[in-house]
Amino acid sequence: MEQKRIDPRLKKIITEGDTDTLISYAMELGQRVAGEDLGRTQIRNIYGMVKAFESKRPRNYDQLKLLIPKLHYAAARQGKLAPLVEALTDGITLIEGQDERFKRFASFFEAVVAYHYAASEDRKQRR
Repeated sequence: MEQKRIDPRLKKIITEGDTDTLISYAMELGQRVAGEDLGRTQIRNIYGMVKAFESKRPRNYDQLKLLIPKLHYAAARQGKLAPLVEALTDGITLIEGQDERFKRFASFFEAVVAYHYAASEDRKQRR
């Protein structure tokens, strides 16, 4: 099986904690999924799963990996989640059971949600 190439920006965010890359990539992704009319409820539901995992102690990272099939299921049902699902799936893969990497992943996703919201509001006002 051929291994998929992970976006190098995501690697910098998750493995190195590169904040500037986090901001620019989250903005790009948030605006992109807002442009595909991905609803706030849809993205918040996925974000809620990550936030619920964040509050668990101790964290079982195998449980986080089980979010991947749920993401793909949601993408198949919605048809608008592909770029977000790809980034989140890759991000979960990069965590490798490390709390610091999970925190970076959660911060990245939070920024994506924020930029998605801002872009969605902007699109609404222009209508």
